[in-house]
Amino acid sequence: MDFLTSSSRGPENQALVNEKESDAYKYAIKILAKQEYSVHKIRIKLMKRGLTKSEIDHCLDKLISENLLSEKRYADLRIQYLMKKNYSLQYIKQKLKNENVIVEICQISNVFKDFEYNSEIQILKLISKKLNLINSSNEIKIKHKLISYLNSRGHFISDVDHYIKKHRTNQDEQ
Repeated sequence: MDFLTSSSRGPENQALVNEKESDAYKYAIKILAKQEYSVHKIRIKLMKRGLTKSEIDHCLDKLISENLLSEKRYADLRIQYLMKKNYSLQYIKQKLKNENVIVEICQISNVFKDFEYNSEIQILKLISKKLNLINSSNEIKIKHKLISYLNSRGHFISDVDHYIKKHRTNQDEQ
């Protein structure tokens, strides 16, 4: 029994592990060259290729140490994308958590600040977009549609009147 165990760990099997790790590393570099991924997404892609946990961990460690894979870089790019789609800070945090990327609100806020963006700008953009699509003169119906639309983007506001007035003021100034 000892003979089988020791021979199964021979140099030829070690080379196979290194070859598999090398192939995994090359594959990871290839897909990372096209776009950023989270550590979790790369892990899943490598698991689908039949690698063991230790092979995957070794590959991920190497990618991270060479700064080819960065959770912060991925998170910042996702935050930017979702921010430009006018999702709220809390919505973005939850969305990233669902992708197994943990971020703090302060990191999301910093990205917003870097782009001189904030919730009010987002809400006004969403209202502007939605008001152009609503074909109703019923003020209550319009408010309900706006509230529903803003909620779908993670903006939970009760004072829609304030933002509607602000939007109309901005339009009058233009």
